[in-house]
Amino acid sequence: FEHIGYINAPDETKTEIERVINLCIELGLYAIIDWHTMADEITNGMIPYQDEAVAFFEYFAEKYANIPNVLYELQNEPYNAVQESLANYVKAERDAIVKYVDSPVMIVGSRGGYFGNTVEYVESVGITDVFYSQHFYSDELTTSVFSGVTAQVPFICTEWSNASEAANATGDNAEACNAFMNYMYDNKISNCAWKFTDQAHVFSVLKNRGSINDSYYSGGFSDEDLTVWGSLFFTNNYRYNFFEDLK
Repeated sequence: FEHIGYINAPDETKTEIERVINLCIELGLYAIIDWHTMADEITNGMIPYQDEAVAFFEYFAEKYANIPNVLYELQNEPYNAVQESLANYVKAERDAIVKYVDSPVMIVGSRGGYFGNTVEYVESVGITDVFYSQHFYSDELTTSVFSGVTAQVPFICTEWSNASEAANATGDNAEACNAFMNYMYDNKISNCAWKFTDQAHVFSVLKNRGSINDSYYSGGFSDEDLTVWGSLFFTNNYRYNFFEDLK
């Protein structure tokens, strides 16, 4: 979940977040609470809404203290942020969370979705207990992108897909997609495919229905409802039987 909507409608947004988190807990799934800053919100390298972000994470950390299903992504894609701003921002968020949660799983994104020197700056403010995230979007997925990454820092791939913004996901790269996913599982790289929606969007795993209707998939979905990308993802996850329960 991200902060879009929270700034203008905090109570309604918190209610919706809690609804889905509770469903994840019921199903035995992880839920990542993500404070996502859009690039066009960042001015002169400074990330906005720090006080709101601290209050946001403090609220959820207290509510879900020590429930292992809940993970905290302090910044998802802080594009255009200067490293000092990012480091100080996530320190304030981290300090709010650890007041309530023992050894929380916390994740920090970085400029451009890649590490750069984000680790150096975050560690400079005394933070050594977070994962760092990286995103992979390509219609030519290759495991070479992981070269050296996992040996450097605690790492999680919080977003990936077999498509890019400019290219629709097709079945043409199924072999590479499966190899990419298998590599992550074989090397115990935690990862999240993007995204579990039915929007008319290249990264959606469910087919778009052409209208907004919250009850459309309320009864579950079948293989016929999956996009090509969704089919690739779910087929490869045969080893995790709970995906069948989702359907």
